[in-house]
Amino acid sequence: MQIAVCLKQVPDPATVEVDPLTAALDARRMLYIAGPADTAALEVALQLAGAEGHVSALCVGPPAADAVLRMALAAGATEARRLWAPFLPLQAPAQTALLLAAAL
Repeated sequence: MQIAVCLKQVPDPATVEVDPLTAALDARRMLYIAGPADTAALEVALQLAGAEGHVSALCVGPPAADAVLRMALAAGATEARRLWAPFLPLQAPAQTALLLAAAL
């Protein structure tokens, strides 16, 4: 059985700080983790695949997103692939979907 899991890098809620005067986020202090729903999907995929299955973890993002893929490999995924087109904005869902579809 082959299963693909799409992961996304999101800010860790414990590290998000807002400046009380400007209401701006302090991006310098934010750490990023895999989304909780994505982590749950990876866990289910690993259980469904069992010992004989193949679980591929995919993530669309800059090189900093490699930490999310390393977490997936440590959890038991057999393959991890980061997709990135530096000319696309991060908030471009249609282009993200096309990258994921091409990889799958």
